[in-house]
Amino acid sequence: MPQQSQQSHADEATSNDPLSKLTLKQHAVLVAIAAGKKYAEIAEILGVDQTTVKLHLKAVQEHLGVEGRRDVLLMRWGQALGEIPSEEYEKKYGVAKDWYIKKPATLMSQLARARPSAFPAKKTNK
Repeated sequence: MPQQSQQSHADEATSNDPLSKLTLKQHAVLVAIAAGKKYAEIAEILGVDQTTVKLHLKAVQEHLGVEGRRDVLLMRWGQALGEIPSEEYEKKYGVAKDWYIKKPATLMSQLARARPSAFPAKKTNK
């Protein structure tokens, strides 16, 4: 029974923590936006287009129950994010709050998006 009790407490803590519902990429976008990064900067670092960054941000807003512009998101969540120490944030959510500066290889490979070429490479006959 203690295991079930511990699991239910863990589930309850997760349900009370909207940030735990975000994916790794959503966390990456959220902390970068909170640090003042622009869509273009985040897109370049992640190797995606700005539309993808905006879609991740929209998903973040939906999970956190924030409607409207990114400024509203930052007003409601910026302080909360700032109060969580970076080490704790990384341990709990898998993304350092300064990932976009350090760009650790392991995280970047997790965030990387494989893009198969739309056109197969041409064979050359020599």
